[in-house]
Amino acid sequence: MLDQLLPAAVPGYGGTLSAIAARRQFAPGATGFTFGTTLVAPSLTEGVGYDSAPNGAQGSMVSASKASLLLADPVAGFGMYGDVNMRVYPQARAQNLFSTTLAGGERIVLPRQIFTLSGGYLRDAVTGFAINTVPQAKPLTFNLLNARMSDAISAGMFTLTPDLSTSYYSFPTLSTLNRRDDRENLTLAFTPGGPLSLVLRLHGAQAVYGESRLNTDTTAVLAGVRAREDGLWALSLLAGMAWQTSRGGAGLSAPMVQAGLAWSPSPLDQVNLTLTHEVDDPDEISTSPYMLTRARLTLARAELAGISLKSMAEISRADYLHTSLRETLFTGTLQMQWHLSPNIALDGTYDFNDRQANYLNAANEHVLTLGVTWTP
Repeated sequence: MLDQLLPAAVPGYGGTLSAIAARRQFAPGATGFTFGTTLVAPSLTEGVGYDSAPNGAQGSMVSASKASLLLADPVAGFGMYGDVNMRVYPQARAQNLFSTTLAGGERIVLPRQIFTLSGGYLRDAVTGFAINTVPQAKPLTFNLLNARMSDAISAGMFTLTPDLSTSYYSFPTLSTLNRRDDRENLTLAFTPGGPLSLVLRLHGAQAVYGESRLNTDTTAVLAGVRAREDGLWALSLLAGMAWQTSRGGAGLSAPMVQAGLAWSPSPLDQVNLTLTHEVDDPDEISTSPYMLTRARLTLARAELAGISLKSMAEISRADYLHTSLRETLFTGTLQMQWHLSPNIALDGTYDFNDRQANYLNAANEHVLTLGVTWTP
């Protein structure tokens, strides 16, 4: 969740597969404030729009406000980001939502070693348009605390990267879903020369709930290739097996595939494609095991005649194990930003959600918002 919400300027977070450096989402000419080597970049957004079915409820106008602040010092390897968001639904007040994000990280570059330490906090809500959620009348608020550490150690043609993370989810109104997620990864990459690396990854994850009957342990072994060519493209293809066991002793094994492609045909364009087939989704809240198959395509075009465009389409299919239950979720987003000046931009966003399942009624949602963003 935090990787999708945070900019890559925060060490340890952001997209893990990107061919180009993170762009500050400024209008042309906007620079933020610089103090020595430290960048301070605030941003304010105000918008209004319409949501046809928030959580399946009646349609309502919506007003959205967002304030964010990025502090980054690339020389010191430090980055911090925070934002607050408020969405108000005048005709469906039960859908009102306040969310906030805060994270920071430090990257220390040593000879043949890169050490990263980071942590983050998120207050958000689960909606009815998500895999493995029951129909709900309003957003289900949760808090997430996350800490992670990685250390990339190089020796000749080999790079060994252990990384650890722990996350705690708490639900103020539904404590039975409270849980701690611990994850351990050990990745060995062999690069004989050129952009191609052979990769072996060992993965472990433990979900610990307040009710021990919900606890699960997952182990996976993946192998494949990874290729990177800065500024042009990035490729990752890993395949292997995953094993999951529950506290009750039930176990399962399944093939696991993770593939990603990032391509930048020009300095202003980026194309990202990711494909995943795995047991559950480590970034979703799940108490029932399922096989997840997901494909996501993202297209971005920056600063075309003062206009930035970004579109995303994602389809997810969940096949629940030991039952005949299954569901499909489609999500699409189209974003446009028109830079009227170095500091002011008009924003337009259209979101579409559609959920089909054989155990609940089909539902879809259209959300259209228009707003103004200020960046110094």
